[in-house]
Amino acid sequence: MRRRVLILGLAAALECVAEVRYFNAADAPVPVGEVVAVEARAAAGNGRFGQWQLTWPGAEISFAFSSLNSVDGVDHPKATLTVNGSEFVCPDGVDTSGEPNSIAIEWADSLATILIGHRTLKAAATLALPHPTDTVRVSSSAKPFDLIDMIIETNPNSFRRLVSDLSAEQLAQGKRWEYLDRETDPKTATSGGQYILSQIGNDLYYLDGALTNRDSWAPGMLKGRLTPTNFKGYFKLSWFDATGRELSGENYAEINEDLGIMKLTFPALGASMRFHD
Repeated sequence: MRRRVLILGLAAALECVAEVRYFNAADAPVPVGEVVAVEARAAAGNGRFGQWQLTWPGAEISFAFSSLNSVDGVDHPKATLTVNGSEFVCPDGVDTSGEPNSIAIEWADSLATILIGHRTLKAAATLALPHPTDTVRVSSSAKPFDLIDMIIETNPNSFRRLVSDLSAEQLAQGKRWEYLDRETDPKTATSGGQYILSQIGNDLYYLDGALTNRDSWAPGMLKGRLTPTNFKGYFKLSWFDATGRELSGENYAEINEDLGIMKLTFPALGASMRFHD
């Protein structure tokens, strides 16, 4: 059995597991995390005309076919995909009789590949396209129109979702915690940094000190979240490791105001870190 070691900070060595959400609403909320794929399946129009689109801020992807625009004089509607004003001819396998087609957008780095088809998806275009951050909308001017389903896949470990809009002045006004020491089992965890944090309300924001993935962390990114319990000074803890992954398990924090010490404990890892004010 392969043993995995987590990095307290923590940089997990676990595989990245995407979160997939299914919708059948025209306006689908985007789950937390960076969107890595969107797929919608819909039927619109009839054998003469059909049209539907996916939109979100900065992106409009429209599929259309019309019998007034035939292919090489053959009585078969020409199907096109228009992305932010640029038109692409759809590959073979697109239905133009009013049956359902699927449109999928898959991101790799800064580029998105757009695929379309009735039964099998084929690539129609690859270009720069912004990731959805709020909602994805599916609409059509054609009748009838049937949105069958929509799938939004996110990477829950993306650093993007941890970025806040807090200014340097706001971070400076928070309670400052500086790394003091740690206790770890080298078989399950090791240090990912000597962190300096700013506590604003119940949120812990990164200021400095990352060693693992240092270039991925910037002041103002969310590092942890405290949820108060019925016991004074004890909190449930959400903690984002050095890879941006939210650690699972029943983690908790203790804050001793008299001593000026905050202790973060990760029982499943047999690890803890202490910070001083």
